[in-house]
Formats: sequence, structure tokens, C-alpha cells
Amino acid sequence: SMVVCAAGKRRVSMPAYGTLSLAGVLAAGEPQAPLDARAAGFVPGEGVGVLLLKRLADARRDGDRIHAVLRSVGSAHDESWGKALEMALERSLEAAGAAPADLAVFEVDSCGIAQVDQEQLGALAKVERAAARREPLLLGSVVAQIGHAGGASGMASLGKTILELERGELPAT
Repeated sequence: SMVVCAAGKRRVSMPAYGTLSLAGVLAAGEPQAPLDARAAGFVPGEGVGVLLLKRLADARRDGDRIHAVLRSVGSAHDESWGKALEMALERSLEAAGAAPADLAVFEVDSCGIAQVDQEQLGALAKVERAAARREPLLLGSVVAQIGHAGGASGMASLGKTILELERGELPAT
């Protein structure tokens, strides 16, 4: 009746830095935050995150403190990473019975590599284009706070977004 969901990444080692450097994805000099026009690469990070997932009815029955309700998860595969993200967003909204205008916060997996960040924002813009939005969509990126922790960044993003919604504030990106 419960699921422990965890993600972690250990990558701060000389071989890892060497590989990332050879790939040309490390930020050089004074790194800029992801989504900054001056960004040219990312800073690696490490982390571990764990969430306990439980059916909403069970959590209410058991008197658990509910931090967030996960209404859907969207996934897609396409040769174009941006197109896959666009399809995943559309599928997630459809499964949740929500419209793009219902989104309040969008946590992007930005990394400071212009092409990747532009594809993400382009996919979001395509989904948002028809939204009759009354409030601005707030963008966040955990990578700006902790570096890019690979697969653990997704778990950190989810935890960060839950805290942002609970507290009603986003840290600067």
C-alpha cells in the first residue's frame, strides 16, 4: 500500500570530471545559472532523495500529513528530445484532467547547455501557447542551487517543487 521512491547519483570524482570535460559540457570560468543567456555548461552535483508514495485515500484514512498529490506522470520517446518533452507534458496534463493554464510552477531540468535548455523551454512554450493564463507560470531549476546531479536531479526537483508549493515561494534561478 506504500512505495518508497528513491534516486541518487554520485559523480564528483576526477574520472567523472574528465569525461564531462572531454564532452564539453562543464561550465568554465565563472559558471552562470541555467537559463542565463551567458550559461555555457553545467556544474556537476551529487545527491540522494527519497519519497514515500501512498494512495490519497489511504493517507487520509491513516491521518498522514500530505505534502502533495501526484495526479499524473507523462512519458514519451522521440528522436527529438524537445518533441518527447512536449508529448510527455501533453500526456501528463491529459491524464491529470488539467489544462496548461492550471500549471502554477514548472521545474525545468535545465543544465546551462543552450541547446538543451532551449529545447526544454521550446517544448513548454508549445504546450503553453494556447493557455488562457491569469497568473504567470513560475519557472524553477534545482540545478541552479545544487548543480546537475544526473538522475537524482529529478527527485530533487520534485522535492523542491513540493516545498515551493507548500511555502508559496520559489528561490531565485
